[in-house]
Amino acid sequence: MRTFILLLLTLYFAPIYSVNMGNDSDIFMNRLSVNQEFQGNFSYKYGMRKIDKELYIHNLGTNVQSYVASKNWNEYKREEFRNAYERYMDALKKDRLSADDFGNITDSKGELGNVDGDDYWYDNKGNRISGAEYRALSVRKQKKYRAFYANKEVVTYFNEIAKAIVNRRYSD
Repeated sequence: MRTFILLLLTLYFAPIYSVNMGNDSDIFMNRLSVNQEFQGNFSYKYGMRKIDKELYIHNLGTNVQSYVASKNWNEYKREEFRNAYERYMDALKKDRLSADDFGNITDSKGELGNVDGDDYWYDNKGNRISGAEYRALSVRKQKKYRAFYANKEVVTYFNEIAKAIVNRRYSD
């Protein structure tokens, strides 16, 4: 039953995450068909494939609001996601990021990883406490709180956009 519901939600939300290929991005798609290999800092390595970095950055910026809106996060989680998103976008623009075939994003300088810059814990009501406050709680009370992994969410978002671009580019 869970699989069926997950399948229905995936089919429902798939158009939200589709790559923005409107009139303003036709220039990027035309360049994709002409240049199969990209030069130097104009490409992003996604597994064995390379995608146009400008197209990738454009689609990340265009679709981020719909992605965050679909998650139904509270303001604190949106703030953490925004902070992590800005760190990853900065690294992408400086050509420090690449991804393998499994979607694992690596930073060439090693500054970005699984540990988030924000150390907050959330209960099921959306209340937030700091990591120090969390560690001061008893084990029983700690079970009421969950961490929000903003870096993981950003990597998931980056991979969804990259997969959509790769699938669209190589399916034509």
